[in-house]
Amino acid sequence: EKIMAIRNQRIEFRYIKNQLDRMNEKIKKEFVVCYSEFDDSLPYVIGLDFGFNPDPDAMVKVAVDNKNKIIYAKELMYKDSQGTSTLIQAMGEVVSKKDKIIADSAEKRLINDIRNSGFNIHSVSKNRIIDDLKIMDDFKIVYTDDSFNLRKELNNYCWSDKKAGVPIDALNHVCDGLRYASMYLIKLGSKYTRSTTTEAF
Repeated sequence: EKIMAIRNQRIEFRYIKNQLDRMNEKIKKEFVVCYSEFDDSLPYVIGLDFGFNPDPDAMVKVAVDNKNKIIYAKELMYKDSQGTSTLIQAMGEVVSKKDKIIADSAEKRLINDIRNSGFNIHSVSKNRIIDDLKIMDDFKIVYTDDSFNLRKELNNYCWSDKKAGVPIDALNHVCDGLRYASMYLIKLGSKYTRSTTTEAF
């Protein structure tokens, strides 16, 4: 019995240590849920990260209060296996064609098709992820309570190699869209004046 008790204690200790290590490796530690509607009093843009299968197309509405260092976010889309026409139709259900969309630059043909359908979409000019995350680390993230996948991703978004500045390449789809939109707004309203997109606004 003593041997079993010691073994169980060791297992429990390892579990607690693994949990603490995971918390220490979590990329973003300061985020809270907001039980109210998205505040449209601040200028906002839409972040869009493309996927297909198994990765989803992920879209998030983002506003930034640069003065108080707060990022506001509302998840708008999290769907996989969407073709171009299906994605465009789904976008029309959650955003206006006047809304500015900052999108994953890896899919230039898809961006062109979406733009030709009337949406105000622009490719993000990707910086080093670690540089973006360092800037965003100064901000608290506040997300709406219906942003289920964003909450899941924030809780699981960890470093794969912290020293090298490489995050895990999983559960990062809404987070990537959040990063595209946040960095555009942060740089727009702060000392970071270089545009985050490849086009002039």
